[in-house]
Amino acid sequence: MRRPLLSLLFLAPLTLSGLTLYFAWPYYRLPLEARPWSHLHDLFGPSNAWGHWVGVIGSALLLACLLYLGRRAWSWPGAATAWLSFHVWSALGGMALIIPHSSFLAKNWVANTSMIALGVLLVTGLFGRWGFAWVAGVDDAVALPGEGRLLHQARGPLSPELRRLRRRARVKQAARLWKPLHRLATYIFLLSFVAHLAIVIFVGGVWLD
Repeated sequence: MRRPLLSLLFLAPLTLSGLTLYFAWPYYRLPLEARPWSHLHDLFGPSNAWGHWVGVIGSALLLACLLYLGRRAWSWPGAATAWLSFHVWSALGGMALIIPHSSFLAKNWVANTSMIALGVLLVTGLFGRWGFAWVAGVDDAVALPGEGRLLHQARGPLSPELRRLRRRARVKQAARLWKPLHRLATYIFLLSFVAHLAIVIFVGGVWLD
């Protein structure tokens, strides 16, 4: 995937989200009980017109980012770095659109669960993508063969290479925490997304407005 296309996955949704927030801000500032009476409600309400479609597009991007898991499992064509970039930028773009779709409301367990899961996904995902390179000073967190033995045998001041290996060891320790958290948050978000979709289909959007 070319870099300009990957950039559009984030910049286009971010621009759309920013424009929505700008024009809908008077609506978002209204008290909850006053929103249905606003002339903007039919446009920016979560289940109405624009508010609904930004949610659809945002959800589609969030689901599309899961294609990266297919690339890892089945070795689909394309560079792994390009797939990872697609995963990151489509997820960030989807999150940017979910914000105006939510109308800054979290008044039920579905919305609360989704927002918490997305927050955990954002923090752990950013760490997983850029935290490794920042802490370890490399582009990935692949351990060098024999690094544990080298660190164990080291005495006195560490050479630059051994210091780099020690940073990698610390990153691997952190990875034991962020990867399960990221995976768990993904499962929770998917479950809340299915619950949200089922409620909209079988109950209607009024329950979520």
